[in-house]
Amino acid sequence: MPEPGGKHAPRHPLCARFGYDEPRRRAERIALVGLDGPEDPARALRLNREVLVPCARGIIARFAERLTRLPSWESVMRRGGDPARLREAHEAYLRGLGLDYAGADHFEACLRMGVVHADFGVPAGDYIAAYGAFQDLVGKAIRERLAPDEQAPLRCTLAKLCLLDASLVTEAYLHAELSELKALVAAERERARRDALTGTLGRGAVLEALKEALGKAAIERVPLSLVMVDLDGFKAVNDTWGHPAGDAVLREAAGRIRSAVRDFDLVGRYGGEEFLVVLRATPLDVARRIAERIRARMAEGPFEVRGSSVALTASAGVAEARPGEGAEGLIARADHALYEAKRAGKNRVRVDLG
Repeated sequence: MPEPGGKHAPRHPLCARFGYDEPRRRAERIALVGLDGPEDPARALRLNREVLVPCARGIIARFAERLTRLPSWESVMRRGGDPARLREAHEAYLRGLGLDYAGADHFEACLRMGVVHADFGVPAGDYIAAYGAFQDLVGKAIRERLAPDEQAPLRCTLAKLCLLDASLVTEAYLHAELSELKALVAAERERARRDALTGTLGRGAVLEALKEALGKAAIERVPLSLVMVDLDGFKAVNDTWGHPAGDAVLREAAGRIRSAVRDFDLVGRYGGEEFLVVLRATPLDVARRIAERIRARMAEGPFEVRGSSVALTASAGVAEARPGEGAEGLIARADHALYEAKRAGKNRVRVDLG
């Protein structure tokens, strides 16, 4: 999670806000829910290894179906909820339940969950109902996998783990509307918009930004241009040095693109090694100069890959929006111009002249 406030911000900003950055405060909450028993750590670990991890996908599949019955489900989806991403998050949570539950990382994750639920407008009653369904499904898995005389201790520890997490989520939820937490809500929303690898806007976010910019440009009657950038020969980096090296190149490439554009230009990762640059209030001739600057910035020095220097270039396609044109049409024309740049020998810029 990006740390709001810059590099000197605390590693666990919500824990710091609620006082759980202190081990003593976390121990008090652990004791409050009864998780301080001498047998609880071993039981929690056994619960994780013998029930939660082996049964994770089945439990989450049934849990996802139950979520669709909640009254708030449709409204949350309309506000940008992603069922697949939600399912992945729930499975990751389930696989980690019972591990290091007294640590600041776990407390931070639960508090953040409360902030996100509040931001999406999930009613507290629906959250409590969902947690009840979750605990019920895990309880069924315990009954299916363990002998009768082994079930009660693990069910007791499960109940205490769920109570701990639910109490932390609820605590953050109830305070999320306070003015001092609004910045953290905004930071969490912005984090979700960003591509995790490059820090640029993600595909969905840059497409949304392009559509909004096109609408505003039409109202204000100002030009808008789009640059599509693609790294030349990037596949060879992955094939030769592996995907971690490719990821490092993509991160540096994103930084070079940002350094070549203006502060108000929008940069997003469109997919793979392709980036979109949205140039608001920018005519075609200026857009071409910016694209050339991006191309030159990419070619001005080698990329460092596992101790070796790799020369990579980039090609770019540029298009200016036509009156009434939508995002798909503009992207298609920039993509065609990019194709022409590749066909002409790469490391160059081509403009769609309509």
